[in-house]
Amino acid sequence: ACSLPALFFQGLRSWSGISMAHNIPMGSGQPSSTKKVMVIKISSKHSDFFSLFNPIVTGCNPTIKQAKPSPEIYQLCASMFSSPPASPGNCLVLEDAPNGVEAGLAAGMQVVMIPP
Repeated sequence: ACSLPALFFQGLRSWSGISMAHNIPMGSGQPSSTKKVMVIKISSKHSDFFSLFNPIVTGCNPTIKQAKPSPEIYQLCASMFSSPPASPGNCLVLEDAPNGVEAGLAAGMQVVMIPP
């Protein structure tokens, strides 16, 4: 039997493959510090997976003035894609926390809640 996080990563890996095949960019808006996110990205067994995300915006970014549920981190992430979306509604947010869901909705993006 697989745990929920293991099933989530399996599904997310499949989805990311489809996304990459169709040139759909993926970014990440994390409230964690840049250092913590980079340590996870570089040293974890999921480092190849995290390399698919560009940009990765963290709460330490100096332009971020408010934490989630403010939409700032998602708005900044979307603006940093090489081809920013025409509309925030073209973005899909996968979230595991209520404040993140609220932030994605406040940004005008589509949101899917993934239970922790």
